[in-house]
Amino acid sequence: MATALQVALLGITLAAILGTHALGITPERNWYNQFWWLDWILHFAGGAWVALMFTVSTRRARPISIISFVFAAGFLWEVLEYYYNIPFFGVGEASFSDSLWILDTLIDLGLDVGAAVLVAVFVDRYTRDNV
Repeated sequence: MATALQVALLGITLAAILGTHALGITPERNWYNQFWWLDWILHFAGGAWVALMFTVSTRRARPISIISFVFAAGFLWEVLEYYYNIPFFGVGEASFSDSLWILDTLIDLGLDVGAAVLVAVFVDRYTRDNV
């Protein structure tokens, strides 16, 4: 069961990630076009957050379940990005025929899973030593 401190830290971290993302997509700031690496940082941070949230919410999360859960969440996020970007909704950048869009999607998923692997290794070593 999650402690109050764990829940508070997850909430603060989520607010920071979502706040940075929200500020980054505003037309006034347009951070995603100014700082190409911001997307990478936020995907890595988001993957780590989802992994930690999954770990805190389950009693004994195995590394493979952590990584699988984060991959599934990252995949769903990429599906939402695709549907958000189709011309019907506005931006119109997503296209299966655009190799840069596909590369960006694969990098995003790789960063999500990379963060999940780091969290899974940390959790696995921590639980082995302390449980």
